[in-house]
Amino acid sequence: MGITLTFQPQQPTSPQLESSLKADCDRLGAPNTWWSEQPKFLTVSGIGLVGMMKVSMSGYSLSGGGYQDIDPQEDFLMMWRDIDRIATALSSWSVQHNIAWKIALEGEPFGAIDSQGNRSSELEEALQELLFMSEAPTDATERAKSIAIIDARYATRW
Repeated sequence: MGITLTFQPQQPTSPQLESSLKADCDRLGAPNTWWSEQPKFLTVSGIGLVGMMKVSMSGYSLSGGGYQDIDPQEDFLMMWRDIDRIATALSSWSVQHNIAWKIALEGEPFGAIDSQGNRSSELEEALQELLFMSEAPTDATERAKSIAIIDARYATRW
């Protein structure tokens, strides 16, 4: 079980643009480069293009049996990393295609990105709150080292 992040354009998109965004999303990285789940876009009847991904997990089943619990603070840091990573991609696509995005976490508003690629203050504040809850180092280099250690510690999730 995990927490789901969704992201969708704030205006309708053409089928050609949807295909392009789906392909771009697939190129963001292999599934094992994400904490919980690789982002995906779906075209939903009556709604349009919707992106989604799991960004959190409290634990996972081990291939040989048993269960691996995940430290909540480490989960918060990895959530931050993946949400920041998809927000960076959404910002790039905003600029490239003049698209504004709305972002939700578990169905609740989490922030937005305008058509010039700017993140809303709500999104920035939510990301900062995740970092605060993770108690991660404030230095970007040290934080990156922590992320690499966490990724290695839970490599059996794949």
